[in-house]
Amino acid sequence: MNDVTKATKWFHLASKAGNSNAVYALGSLYYEGVGVQLNLKEAFNLYLMAAKQGNTAAAHKVGNMYFNGEDVKANYKKAMRWFKRAAIQGNDDAQYSLGYMLKNGVGEPVNYKKALSWFR
Repeated sequence: MNDVTKATKWFHLASKAGNSNAVYALGSLYYEGVGVQLNLKEAFNLYLMAAKQGNTAAAHKVGNMYFNGEDVKANYKKAMRWFKRAAIQGNDDAQYSLGYMLKNGVGEPVNYKKALSWFR
């Protein structure tokens, strides 16, 4: 058994125990197709599960998948909602993504003042 196979096994076990970091990591394996068959639907479901458990990196990934329409219908309002959820909890990537959307008027009208507050 190689290291990726072992890691996948342990991520599955920890996920079943409710560890949001393991759920996120498992989602990333499915997203990238590392050690498992690439499966964006499974990745999205795992990211969503971890995000609902409070994992901000997963919330950012859910936002990205909505933003880019990766295995879900592109939905800027939902992307913004997930970015904001993670950004409020201090996730830098989500803060940047939210600022980008506000600066460029994606999902909401342009709002430079709000955008700048997320870039700081």
